[in-house]
Amino acid sequence: MKAYYVYHVLDPDEGEIVMADTPGQAKCRADCYDAGDFTGMRARRAPEFDGDGGPPTDRDYLQKGWLVPCARCGRNIYSEDDAHFDRHDRAYCSEACLAGNETTPSTTPV
Repeated sequence: MKAYYVYHVLDPDEGEIVMADTPGQAKCRADCYDAGDFTGMRARRAPEFDGDGGPPTDRDYLQKGWLVPCARCGRNIYSEDDAHFDRHDRAYCSEACLAGNETTPSTTPV
């Protein structure tokens, strides 16, 4: 399988990395895929993520020069920032945000 960056033409900065054999498969597997607008989707190769074995983590994105939002407050974290990570490799912008997310998530339905 190969890595593809999948996005919608109206919002090219808000895409995701998807593992697939073809661009069409990548578009169908993407979370941003809307069954009614396949023609608005684009999939371009992202070979820097090939061979990682699964969906990239926040740590993977930052190590490859991408940016990710803080898992708590949403602030952009850039590859040159001093990011903090939990045991699942989710990125946080500060120790304070990390401390606020280290507790077990609530299982109460919202």
